[in-house]
Amino acid sequence: GAFQASPTFSGLAPGTYTVRVKTTGGCTSSGTTAVVNAAICTYCSYTQGFWGNKNGLAMLPGLLTTSMTIGRPGHSVMIPAGSATMVNGFMPGGSTPVALVAGDCTMSTTAGSCFLNSYVTDQGKINNVLLSQTITLMLNTRLPGNHLSNFMIQSGCLVTGRGTIEMNQNVVNYLTYNGITATVANLLDLANDVLGGALIPGTNMGTQAMPRIVPSYSDVNNAVDAINNAFDGCSRFIRYDLCISSLITTTSRIAPKSMEVIPDLVKVNAYPNPFSDKVRFTIRSSASGQGSLDVFNMVGQKINTVFQGHVNANSEKVIEYRVPTVARQNLIYVFTINGQKVSGKLLNAKE
Repeated sequence: GAFQASPTFSGLAPGTYTVRVKTTGGCTSSGTTAVVNAAICTYCSYTQGFWGNKNGLAMLPGLLTTSMTIGRPGHSVMIPAGSATMVNGFMPGGSTPVALVAGDCTMSTTAGSCFLNSYVTDQGKINNVLLSQTITLMLNTRLPGNHLSNFMIQSGCLVTGRGTIEMNQNVVNYLTYNGITATVANLLDLANDVLGGALIPGTNMGTQAMPRIVPSYSDVNNAVDAINNAFDGCSRFIRYDLCISSLITTTSRIAPKSMEVIPDLVKVNAYPNPFSDKVRFTIRSSASGQGSLDVFNMVGQKINTVFQGHVNANSEKVIEYRVPTVARQNLIYVFTINGQKVSGKLLNAKE
């Protein structure tokens, strides 16, 4: 650019620049290199497991001074102000992501209430993972001083101080249709729209020439879960990056299940999940072979090889694993046999 009198340069994109100095007499320096870094901002989120534990309970009263409504009129769940203990008790949720049932329901512990009848398991937890994840995201956007609602949604892998997590491309395509700038607030609106029946997955909201397909319930759940996990406990945003397919970035977005299955090959059961200090894995394979069971943390670092050895066809292999104290956090397990992999997420009961 042109020489200027001020030593301050504004409006520069991140990158490497050469700075030259010119005297009033016309002499020019040979130049020096300066690196301009992108601003690093900190955002805060917590997982639904956190909002279901004692630490989350301590924070909930300050976030529920006013009511929250999930979904849209006619298919909604209203969470009353002052319901911290109730929300804490129903979290975390699980099971299949689906739309809310018809009717406007109020979260309640009253026997026979529409909420207990429609949205709660026999174990007293929310039975729709998209509902519980959307509650989690809405709570996260209410955190004091948090700018999470304004965080931009883009394609690729989101890199934060917590690690790398892939954004669901179907959701990104919908939100950024025709060059629209999308934020977490737009993602929250999308979750409420599909839960509330205002948008039906698979519907084309664009044109035949430029389709805009409403993502599936599972896709929306994955995207919401990604944001809830990406800044867990408050973390720096570093960048969006090209995704390199890897086991950890794929499995870190999977909603926790007690059983992960590869059809007709292998079943892995992890119990209890959430865990406190130990987990019992039960493995059953339809084919014999050499197997290995590895445990990773959420940024992809291996914690332990829990098992390595021969697995007999159609017989159960039971493995007891005591999780090291320093590793008692949310984890990912991966069982490999005959080139096939099955993976799942372990939730720590204290997170």
